[in-house]
Amino acid sequence: LAALAGAARADAALPPSAGRYRSNADLGSAIDALHAGPCAGMSSVTSIGTSVKGEEMRALEVSMDPGRTQPKPSFAFLGNMHGDEPVGRELILRLAELVCLAGAPGARADGGVGVAPATITVAEPGDERFFETARHLALRARLFFAPTLNPDGFAARARGNARGVDLNRDWPDQYGSVSDDGSATST
Repeated sequence: LAALAGAARADAALPPSAGRYRSNADLGSAIDALHAGPCAGMSSVTSIGTSVKGEEMRALEVSMDPGRTQPKPSFAFLGNMHGDEPVGRELILRLAELVCLAGAPGARADGGVGVAPATITVAEPGDERFFETARHLALRARLFFAPTLNPDGFAARARGNARGVDLNRDWPDQYGSVSDDGSATST
């Protein structure tokens, strides 16, 4: 996207360390940088809870009227449910950045006037189509980006959370519930 914006990549704002994924603290800083940077004026940051070990899990909401219930489609992008599968964390940050850059006032599919410099993603030839789709979503939907649902598992490089629960297998639904120990029960 930096090429679309006609600007250099600004890795200093969101530093992915060479050869590794962002730490949980770095992930929080990246969310804050998106909220204050490319997503300013069209985002809000909220806590969606804490992990077993007390790590706060945050989500970035992107819409034309963040923080308010709206009669439009809503989508949630959830990452890192399995702690040892961290690539989703990075992808969700990149998607959030793309949507915010595309939804910025004056943004054009060719990255013309009004597009802020990208802080995470660098465009490649043919990305204009993705930019147009992202703009459509930014203007017509309510989007929630939660890069990690399992910060404890990420820190331990383990599939399950700090209790050993595989969050994918124990995802609550309308036919079951989660007990106090984090295990799923059916009704």
